[in-house]
Amino acid sequence: MSEITILIISLSSITGFLEHVNIDIKAGWLNYIFNTCQLHRWHHSKVVLESNKNYGKILIIWDLIFGSYFLPKDREVEEVGIIREDVPIDFKSQQAYPFRKKSSEV
Repeated sequence: MSEITILIISLSSITGFLEHVNIDIKAGWLNYIFNTCQLHRWHHSKVVLESNKNYGKILIIWDLIFGSYFLPKDREVEEVGIIREDVPIDFKSQQAYPFRKKSSEV
């Protein structure tokens, strides 16, 4: 495996973790370079106009260029998740969640 492949996989893994960590971090100027957890949280908003933003995997430059960058200065994201579906909060229930039977499957 080439060094560049290892670098890309490593960066993707690290940033993937940092995007989804549930810690209230103010990333400051890094929000204009990387897709931080502060930015990515908006991508998971239950409000469609807010969640249709911040698609960058590692770098947020494409969102800045194409107008899909979203980081309001005056408020925090209110509710994240899937519309019309309540995802469990505790770890054990989240692990079982993908394997549950939906009410429409019963």
